[in-house]
Amino acid sequence: MVKVGEVSIDVDLALFSRWLSSQRVPHRIAEENGKQVIWLEDERAQQSVETALLRYLNDNGFKTQLDHYSSQLKFSFRPNRSGLPRLTIAQAPVTLGLIFLATAIALITNFGEGGPMLRAMMIVNPLGVDVATLSAKLNLLLDTLG
Repeated sequence: MVKVGEVSIDVDLALFSRWLSSQRVPHRIAEENGKQVIWLEDERAQQSVETALLRYLNDNGFKTQLDHYSSQLKFSFRPNRSGLPRLTIAQAPVTLGLIFLATAIALITNFGEGGPMLRAMMIVNPLGVDVATLSAKLNLLLDTLG
């Protein structure tokens, strides 16, 4: 970010900011220490923006031109899209199916609270298992895998 200039907090820079946006100049106006500071993302535009800012601050005719120009614009801001495409539901049927399946299982098992449906879906019945010792845990693992 390149600092273009500082302007008194009393000066309205909204028109200047709209004009910069219409010129596709990425910028930010921030308040710092009681002043408005204009920042640019691209330093190649610094000289042009500094010149335009001086004209904006000192030449009322330039403000009138910008106001007239700005009133003719139909400006809509569209932020940069991410590099990844946004998928629709039709383009991700497997993901959508897994979401519905997980939701259904959660509802059927009362969100994992227990009960006969949860035990029926498990490989090992947790109520009939002795896991007090390490050897019991290992035997349970071997029985499950074998």
